[in-house]
Amino acid sequence: LLAFLNMFIESSFLPFPSEPFVLYLSYLINLGEIDFFITYVFLIFGSLAGAALNYYLAKKYGLKFFKRWVNIEIIKKFLKNFRMRHE
Repeated sequence: LLAFLNMFIESSFLPFPSEPFVLYLSYLINLGEIDFFITYVFLIFGSLAGAALNYYLAKKYGLKFFKRWVNIEIIKKFLKNFRMRHE
């Protein structure tokens, strides 16, 4: 369950490193304390669930959030200044 939660948090919008925890899990797998397949399944499904949550939140609130907190004119000016010119 901790493997699922760790990957869920890491795959969501929170900056949370999963590598140290996965390294510890691989150590426990090597000792025979936990099963490789079950751990792998929990890691994969945790990552997929975190990505699905991000997709849902972006689909539902993304444009509203973006328009509220980001100045569109600044982004347009930035993109205009750094646009590649095809000649």
